[in-house]
Amino acid sequence: MMIKRGRFDIVLLFALVILTSTFISASSQCKLETSLISQDPYPVTPGENVKLVFQVTGVDNKECGEIRFRVVEDFPFTVDPSLSPTKSMQAGIFTRDYPKFWTVPYTLRVNKDAKEGENELSIVLSKSGDVDGLIRKFNINVKNVQTEFEVFVRDYNQIDKILTLEIINVGKNDVESLVIEIPNQENLNVRGSNKQTIGILDSNEDTTTRFRISDVKEGEIELIIRYNDLINERRDVSKSLYFNPDLFKTDEVNDKLGISTYIIVLIIIALIIYWRYKKQQRRKNLKEKRKRI
Repeated sequence: MMIKRGRFDIVLLFALVILTSTFISASSQCKLETSLISQDPYPVTPGENVKLVFQVTGVDNKECGEIRFRVVEDFPFTVDPSLSPTKSMQAGIFTRDYPKFWTVPYTLRVNKDAKEGENELSIVLSKSGDVDGLIRKFNINVKNVQTEFEVFVRDYNQIDKILTLEIINVGKNDVESLVIEIPNQENLNVRGSNKQTIGILDSNEDTTTRFRISDVKEGEIELIIRYNDLINERRDVSKSLYFNPDLFKTDEVNDKLGISTYIIVLIIIALIIYWRYKKQQRRKNLKEKRKRI
């Protein structure tokens, strides 16, 4: 009986050792977490650099081995070609009473065509033995430097063949060196220059520009709007608007035709009066001549 009890104690002790070892092993597993703690400037302007600071926790655990932090270069973010997108450190190397985290700074270039608002940046965090690592995504706030336009036909003078366009800057930003171009197309021909320079157009402001056209037909008019944005980047915007010349047949055309008819009638009346006057003068002169005889 004593032998059985001794064997039971040994088995129990062995089980406790295994459970304790498992607990200690589980408690020492490497668990890494990262966060973005700083973006400068906020928001960042497209075409410029942004400074980011990340913080990685869990690096005090020696079980992590070599820790690697890598920025995934994808539009609109790139790392300076002279620098590596990957940074690394050896886990567990810390001094007592000092913060047990890793601060990882980066300076990234933001593409000039980055969209306004939140742009996603991915990083890969890995430790010794990892094949792929953990992917974490962060939002980098980008400033809007571009703008938007609305264009429509303000007027069309069918006699003078003058097309008047109205352009509205409906975006948030002012623009400079604004140019409107009507490229060659089937439903109309531009007589003279097909480009009109407007210059500055502030946000929520509008202006008009005129083109002399011919052979105009109903259909879509293709436009190209060129301007300099807030970072002095030259932008091209394509616009399309529907145009029906028949919608601009106003009383003006009829009035001009009426005036022309009225003038012709007046000229005919004047000629008739003049002809009668000349006829009377000839009769009068003939009578006076007879009296003299």
